[in-house]
Amino acid sequence: MMRLYSEAMKETVTSEEAQYLFHMSAEKFQETAALALFNCGNVHMSSARKRVYFYVDTSRKSILAQVETAYDLAQKEYLEAGKKLEEALRINPDFYVF
Repeated sequence: MMRLYSEAMKETVTSEEAQYLFHMSAEKFQETAALALFNCGNVHMSSARKRVYFYVDTSRKSILAQVETAYDLAQKEYLEAGKKLEEALRINPDFYVF
């Protein structure tokens, strides 16, 4: 019984129609993986755009420290976003975003 099943599956999987479907599935998977990485990069970009809020009675020294910290975090997030886009392009070199 298993032998008959294996033979039937082998013929089905190796058929030309199946190969076309496998090819289309692989392309769609690459596109989806690239889009997922791109969206992950967008999360990092959004995180980098966080705003620093100051209160009226905040000292100049405190504001400077907050700005420096926010800048350092934004730099890290932008670098991470760039890495995600590079990964997306490695997976699917034809990947582009409108």
